[in-house]
Formats: sequence, C-alpha cells, structure tokens
Amino acid sequence: MTWLASQEEGVDLAAKLTDRQFSKSELWEAMRSLGRRGLVEKRGATERSHLYLHPLWQQYLLGIQSETTEH
Repeated sequence: MTWLASQEEGVDLAAKLTDRQFSKSELWEAMRSLGRRGLVEKRGATERSHLYLHPLWQQYLLGIQSETTEH
C-alpha cells in the first residue's frame, strides 16, 4: 500500500505485474480486497483501468512513512 500511496498517477496493474514481487493472482486479490474496503478506487471502464488509493489514505500512509524515516 505504501507503494500505491507514493504514486501520483493512477496505476495500471497490468503493467506493474512485470515486477513479480507477488504472483498475479495475489496482487489482483489484494486489490479487490482493498477495493471492497473502500481504500482503492478503480477509474476507467476499459480493460486497462487505473487504480488509485483514496486520497485520505494516501496522505495518512505517506505521513507515517515520513515519520518512520525521520526517526
């Protein structure tokens, strides 16, 4: 989630799957789970929709991340 929070633009997960830190099914299941909780928004009606972290959670996660790097 911190990676998603650090992205200023929407994320095309199909392009991100080349990273292979997670399996394709694990990544999609995680995004669906975050979407059900209202943490991630999907924008675009095409096959290559972009995912966005809700701005409130984005600010929260980036704030926590900056606090941990300061200490």
